[in-house]
Amino acid sequence: MKNLPVETLVTAQGHELKTDSRKVAAAFGKRHTHVIRDIRKIMAQVPDSFAQTIFGLSEYTDKTGRRLPMYEMDKDGFMLLTMGYTTPEAMKIKVAYIQAFNAMRRRLDGISTDLIAGLLAAREAEQRSAALASLAGRVLRERRDEKPFNLIRIAHYERQIQPLLPGLEAV
Repeated sequence: MKNLPVETLVTAQGHELKTDSRKVAAAFGKRHTHVIRDIRKIMAQVPDSFAQTIFGLSEYTDKTGRRLPMYEMDKDGFMLLTMGYTTPEAMKIKVAYIQAFNAMRRRLDGISTDLIAGLLAAREAEQRSAALASLAGRVLRERRDEKPFNLIRIAHYERQIQPLLPGLEAV
């Protein structure tokens, strides 16, 4: 087993737990192209609807800038893929992966719904505040643009309403 921390092998994407073909290749000491080949063999042997739920085609950019395929997979995809890896070393890695998936699931399940509700409420309050600030900015800009015209109109009417006293000139 390569010395990869188990926490780096499994990631949470929302409430979904995932790993990918590159991580599997690194952990099992296999060429990534061989892991891709193994995944494609599995996908050819199972119903498409099942394969699409456990494996997702993605891509990554290598050191030379090429975009290459990789597969993301959930726990079921990982298990199906690695069942064929039978060395004692592979067994240790499979156990470590399963433990990592389970530990991550416990962490996700342990997140309080109150915390999530609080986060959602805070995000909503921020969106309302940003919308109000945007509206206030538009109103201030409109006020700035209208003020000179309003002052001109006020002065015009004041001159017409107030009689000019003899000897004083209109300002």
